[in-house]
Amino acid sequence: MTPLNINLAAVKKFPREMLFGFMAVLIFATATLTTVTLQEYKANNTVLRVSENWIKENNKKQAQNKLFAEKASPDTKEFENLKKDFSYIKGIINKNMYSLPRFLSELEKLKPERVNINEVGFGENPKVVTLKGRSDFVTAVSSFLNALDKSPRFRVELSKEEIHGQGQIAFELMLEWLDGPDGKKI
Repeated sequence: MTPLNINLAAVKKFPREMLFGFMAVLIFATATLTTVTLQEYKANNTVLRVSENWIKENNKKQAQNKLFAEKASPDTKEFENLKKDFSYIKGIINKNMYSLPRFLSELEKLKPERVNINEVGFGENPKVVTLKGRSDFVTAVSSFLNALDKSPRFRVELSKEEIHGQGQIAFELMLEWLDGPDGKKI
């Protein structure tokens, strides 16, 4: 018997075109990824520069504020001037602390038809009001004064009362608006 020779190494050649195609796809994918990465780098670099500029400006502002705070000492003349200005503003705010419409509506409720109020004046105390008025009837003026005196919202002080010709009565009174916590006279 003669020995049989069997070739166990079967060689099938890999097609070169397929290898070139695979290499082309790899090169295209690498180029695409590189391009996307460069675009993201540029975008992030821009955001980083903007953030750095914002931080620098913020630090400058904080340094200026700190420098301003150090320069402003409480014992300077500017502080006293500011204090005077704020006391003026405080007066304006206090004038607006009570409701002027409420004051006027309460006054209107108590005023008789025959009494005419000619002038309303405000002094330094915002809750004290000077009223000047006239009437042809004594009873109307006295009922108005009694109603104001009985009201829990007003404290009344008659400053002046004059009788003019033809029976006309002129009066001037100081009203204090009382707005206590329980709405009663203080």
